[in-house]
Amino acid sequence: MLTFENINFGSADQGIASNDGTYASRPIGSYNVILPAVDNSSSFSSTVYTDNLDTNSPYEVHKAMIDGFRSESPDVRIVGDVINTLPSDDTTLTLEFEENTYKLKTLGKDVIVEGGEKDRIKAFFTPVSGWSGGAATEVTSENSLVVSSGNTFTISVDGTDSGTITLPATTYSSNTAIASALQTAINADSTLSAASKSVSVKWTGQNYELVSNTGRQTYDINDTTVASVKITAIDTTIEDNLKLSQSNGAITSINGYQLGIVGEGSISASQITFPVNTENTVSKTSLGLNTATKNIEGKAVTNNPTNGDYF
Repeated sequence: MLTFENINFGSADQGIASNDGTYASRPIGSYNVILPAVDNSSSFSSTVYTDNLDTNSPYEVHKAMIDGFRSESPDVRIVGDVINTLPSDDTTLTLEFEENTYKLKTLGKDVIVEGGEKDRIKAFFTPVSGWSGGAATEVTSENSLVVSSGNTFTISVDGTDSGTITLPATTYSSNTAIASALQTAINADSTLSAASKSVSVKWTGQNYELVSNTGRQTYDINDTTVASVKITAIDTTIEDNLKLSQSNGAITSINGYQLGIVGEGSISASQITFPVNTENTVSKTSLGLNTATKNIEGKAVTNNPTNGDYF
């Protein structure tokens, strides 16, 4: 526990300042704290100047000091998988972070955070921009698609351009089989995989939809560029059936959402965890968190202990 004794300015008027010599300058003091490195961890420091505080009180000093530490510390972020539709209102998820318990509740595109420290946890849905093909040929066992040549294409995922991708040469008897083959071929591209990019491909009953799994998030629900997919070239032989080019009606559209949960400035490297209970099990599925990605990002730390319990 860290306790601050207030800097005492005596009877000086802390609210008055003048440069014409008729009044003394406003008194200025500072508090400086360094958290030393332990077990090869990183050290953190924070300085608070009294003239930046509303009042020179223990509460204001503590709050400003913690904000200073957090501003120089990495963020802990959880990124959910892409979900095609927003969950129903009042979908509730409980999480724990830095020994505090929070509840997330959905309301349309918004996520309401309750409990714990105010404004400590941020949660939000980011729209995922996908590629919706035009009306494609229906493929069945009676109307199969034989692919033997003219079966290459290129794609851009979150701004990363793929190499030449080949739809495997075989006979396809369903559109879902084609969607699965497209997804496997795209995700096997060495250029995309090296950039940690991947997509999901589905057949809607009328067209193929390609959605990025790996777009970087922002806090803005109106930002439709953070995750994107675009077919940049495709051989006409397979395009006659797939209809994935713009000339055949393919467009960019919002095809899904990703839930983001962020604990900003985690000095202790605390992780966001989800208690195991029935409500959380159901909600994690609805929110796309069953195989979510945990990242530590933002400010870098110079060292970390081998046990990884803190920075």
